Amino acid sequence: MTAETVFEVYMVLDHEEQNKLYDLVKAHFNSKYDIKKRKRKRLPDFSEADAMRYLIENVVMKKRKKP
Repeated sequence: MTAETVFEVYMVLDHEEQNKLYDLVKAHFNSKYDIKKRKRKRLPDFSEADAMRYLIENVVMKKRKKP
């Protein structure tokens, strides 16, 4: 059986059965290859005042100190 044959059968199924087949294939694929999404590192909560203080202390003041 080829992928084209399976796709033709998939297209003949009603919408509910297409969803069931999709879920089965997705579950099999995920269990077989164990794909895990990386979670993004969240930035710490800080206020606008904290950001301004950081910029002044670390960017502006360092530029003034350089000869």
